[in-house]
Amino acid sequence: MFVNCNQAIEIAKTKIKQTEAQRNIAYASWSDASLGQPVLVKDVFKAPSYWIVPLVIKEQVAGFVRILGTGKVTAIGSFGE
Repeated sequence: MFVNCNQAIEIAKTKIKQTEAQRNIAYASWSDASLGQPVLVKDVFKAPSYWIVPLVIKEQVAGFVRILGTGKVTAIGSFGE
């Protein structure tokens, strides 16, 4: 079963809360973040591959959560200057 868009958002919310709970300084500003519309990424055969859920702060994308179709978070990252 491949997770849907709403499930991807909930998984991303959970991961962000875990990151905040760990008080990771690199992600400190994420407490002000909202989640953008998840983007479904497809492989070269056009099969669903994973979701990218953007983290938005002050109308700018500040990071992302990558979620496999199984619901596993495989990456979480931020964009810096």
